[in-house]
Amino acid sequence: MWCEMNSLWKYAPYLRVLHDNSITGPLPTELGLLTSLQDLYLNDNSITGPLPTELGLLTSLQDLDVGDNSITGRLPTELNQLKALTFLSVIGVQSDKRM
Repeated sequence: MWCEMNSLWKYAPYLRVLHDNSITGPLPTELGLLTSLQDLYLNDNSITGPLPTELGLLTSLQDLDVGDNSITGRLPTELNQLKALTFLSVIGVQSDKRM
């Protein structure tokens, strides 16, 4: 699924609401290129693997929801760089949520 999605990333921030879309596999590191993205809702999909550290490059990000996915590992410490972040949801994620 992400192969198809990778070609669409240039249209951000219009792709900011992707919840409940049957998205599978790991998140691409290219997400970090969407520096003007303010909201990213990826909840209720089948995303696997760790969150990419490149999410820390999304300095305009205010809302991030990755809940109800199969994300593994710890939340990247790079998320601490998101000074504009006011909402983070990892509800239902079975990872080690410590930052």
